[in-house]
Amino acid sequence: MHSLPATLTSAERVKLNRWWNQPIGQVRPVLALTGPPCAEKTQILDDFALSVVTMNRTVAEPARVQWARLSADGSFASSAEDPAAAFDGLLATAEESAGAPGRRMPQDSAVRSVRIVLVDDDEQLGAQRPDLAIRLLRLVADPDRLDQAGLRVVVGCRTAVAPAASQSMAVPYIHARNDLLDRIGAWAGDPRDEPVLLVRGRPGTGKTRLLAEAARRLDRRTDLRVAYTLLRDATRPRPLGVPELVAGFARAFAQDGLSFGDARSDPVLLANVQVGTAHHKVVGIQVNEVSLPPSSATMAVLRAQLEQRVAAGRAETPLLLVVDGINELAETGSADFAELRNLLIAPDELMRWNVKVLLSGHDAVDVPTATLDLDGEDKADIHSYAVTRLTYNGVPEQTADLLADRLVELSNGLFIVASGYLDEIESVDPLAMAGWLSTATPVTAAADYFVAAVRRLLDGIEAGQAAAASTTRIDVERFLRILALTRQGMTSAELAAVWQATPNLSRISARPPCSSWEHVSATIGEGPERRYIVPPEDPATDRFRLLHPTLREALLRYPRRPGGAKPTVPALQPPYEAIGLTAERLRFLTALTPLYGQGPGWDPTTGRLALAETLSVVHDLAEQALDDSPDEAVIAECHRLLGLLFEDWEWIETCVRHAREHDPITLGLGVVIDGLGRLVRLANFDTDQPILWRHTSGSAADPDDIDAGPRSSGFVSPGAHVPTPRPTTGRTGRPFYASVEMARVAEVVNGYERRATREEAQRRLAELAMDFTPSRIVPPDMGPDERVLWIRGYSLHPREVGNGYLGNYARLSVRQLADGSWTIAAEKLAVDLARHPQKGRRAQAQAHPNWHHPILVRVKGNPRDGGRPQRYASYAQAQAELVQLKREYPTTSILNDGLLFLMVYDRRQQPVVRKFRLEIQAAGEKSYVIAAYPNDRPEEASSR
Repeated sequence: MHSLPATLTSAERVKLNRWWNQPIGQVRPVLALTGPPCAEKTQILDDFALSVVTMNRTVAEPARVQWARLSADGSFASSAEDPAAAFDGLLATAEESAGAPGRRMPQDSAVRSVRIVLVDDDEQLGAQRPDLAIRLLRLVADPDRLDQAGLRVVVGCRTAVAPAASQSMAVPYIHARNDLLDRIGAWAGDPRDEPVLLVRGRPGTGKTRLLAEAARRLDRRTDLRVAYTLLRDATRPRPLGVPELVAGFARAFAQDGLSFGDARSDPVLLANVQVGTAHHKVVGIQVNEVSLPPSSATMAVLRAQLEQRVAAGRAETPLLLVVDGINELAETGSADFAELRNLLIAPDELMRWNVKVLLSGHDAVDVPTATLDLDGEDKADIHSYAVTRLTYNGVPEQTADLLADRLVELSNGLFIVASGYLDEIESVDPLAMAGWLSTATPVTAAADYFVAAVRRLLDGIEAGQAAAASTTRIDVERFLRILALTRQGMTSAELAAVWQATPNLSRISARPPCSSWEHVSATIGEGPERRYIVPPEDPATDRFRLLHPTLREALLRYPRRPGGAKPTVPALQPPYEAIGLTAERLRFLTALTPLYGQGPGWDPTTGRLALAETLSVVHDLAEQALDDSPDEAVIAECHRLLGLLFEDWEWIETCVRHAREHDPITLGLGVVIDGLGRLVRLANFDTDQPILWRHTSGSAADPDDIDAGPRSSGFVSPGAHVPTPRPTTGRTGRPFYASVEMARVAEVVNGYERRATREEAQRRLAELAMDFTPSRIVPPDMGPDERVLWIRGYSLHPREVGNGYLGNYARLSVRQLADGSWTIAAEKLAVDLARHPQKGRRAQAQAHPNWHHPILVRVKGNPRDGGRPQRYASYAQAQAELVQLKREYPTTSILNDGLLFLMVYDRRQQPVVRKFRLEIQAAGEKSYVIAAYPNDRPEEASSR
């Protein structure tokens, strides 16, 4: 029996295992896998037979499960020596059962089935063995008899069999992208081709499913060996593991009759050491524990074994390594990924070893690869996929073809979007849905689709259109939003804690108008929201997860990112602030961390999610608070939380000491550094604000006594205040200028800065001067309590903006107010634009540009000299050039996405002003150019 990658059937496997593990009498004994005939049904039964049926259920139930299976090709498989006889025997056991209609097992029975019959395709069964088909049909119509015999039946069929006696599970049809699979297969079998192939595409283009199908097909070939496969699986995520990878290669060696002994590395001496530091000097070391761990498989061992394989002349069979989501793995910073990368950056070695590596990712990787780009490759596949699903659901072929054309347009090459639309179509009348699809807008990203789809889902629940919904709109909206807070999802216990917590913010402390957690936990996933939720295999220990990362991105979308434009599809707006993202993030921190004194302590076992995600949640909280209208209360709360996290070191120490590389939830120093890096890069968030050090006296630390200079790289005992001298000069390297969008700068220029003493105000002014590039403008009368900064966006007059000003110089002075407090006052200095460090383009007096304009000289097709085409690294950069031209010549240009119509002056032409079309065009891999074409009317063109 062949085991296929589990990724394609995660949700289905969960449902099947739940059904199988229910005691007799509590579920119907027949499960129908409905849907068109496809490999996915076979895959589900393969996985089920290997992981459940052939294993003892528990130590307390040592009896081995009796099972038999009839495949679509008519072959039998079983745990017995004679599979065909076993299949017949299991049916006979139920037929001879003493059970009678109406005689059911008690509802509280704990007895579980130990017999099961699997049928891949009921139509094939009827065609090949009509005698068995008749016997099976009689049994599935009599669930009482099956229960009395302890027999369960799983059957693949187009529609439900004996609906009154069975329950159904729809198996999604997954389209085989044969052209792409053939190209991957050809690469894998060609020793002259690049050893590493990257399948690249935007999130939602179907990379994971393509790799899963490729691995399944390649594993069936006899001319190569699939040694290791790591696929993204929403239900059972597992990290990249070097020991598992090495063990996979060892199994591949064994298939060729090779054995190089156990994969062992040299012994490693581990010492648990405590180091204390003060002022950069080591003052003491205490060794608590020394241990000699057992040897483990390492990449060095694998390299040695591959070299031995070559030396033995046995490397003629290619070995294949399949790794999905390489970009996400790189972001974890794990040691195992670093070892994998060291393997990938040596293509000559891979070719000598005859090792092929199949990767997938949404962006290029820093290793030599061949590339299979999915962007733009999927239109024909999406059309075929849509037609197949639509016609199976009874849509006439001609209508299905028209709907498929529309789905190709709407999905913009994203398989997950096409699949989502088809799920929605299948949940209503497809013909009624056609009218709505005609007014829908094509998406540019999968998250855009999910924003609109979730909104339609919630509106349908609220309007009562979703008859199967057993929860309210608010229940579903809250559940999805809470689940989106973390990348790893949440257990039922974690969800319950967050659901019932009260956030520590007065304006949203009221309990949201939603159902109790008991009701929600019993009903969630039974309505139309189920297609977006991946339930846990074991609700007690496993996690609920969202269908796809782009769904999470959609649920976390803000109305406008700080400093960015409004998204194409507006973000979901909660009906109450009490169920918004800010409220749910505060509930997470309240319920699952000790930061508010209500949640559990930092626990590396039961609280691993909180350890891994707390800094990320605080970052997201601050990022949202810094939106168009900054929420100062939430920003201040973020500063306070960061102070709590870093002042006692317990969170950091627990993260670092309990990294456990191969745990699905990664901890370690990388988590801390990554989280801090994201906070430092967060625009307009003053990371100097948190109080990171306490005075030894135990008194409250001065909020201004913050070390803004370089931190010591050593560990400092909790509670010790170690002053670090500030630098005596400003920033070096790349200039860093103040901006009115920075909260601490806005506070000063708007007149809100207040200090109790002159010394405090002087110190604050000195800090501002140190944090930004110093000004070269020094007024002759400037006093000791004054500084000058150039501030972007400060005191700009519309006339100045038109003349190219981006900011102004501000004279900052320490002054005393009437109430005795001290402030920092800002006064605008009139300085000529030529002396400003940053300037924009002046507004043009003429109505039309000529071909010497600095943007037009970089355009392909410039008629003056052919142009010197500028290659732009991204579409957005090229679009920004068109936007700039529109700003400079608003009355003689028309702007669209990727297109600008512009009147251009050229005295050598007649007429001297002529309309041109500027288009953004792709120019090779991940680069773009702007091309210019005349846009004459037909009569003008013919006269020319």
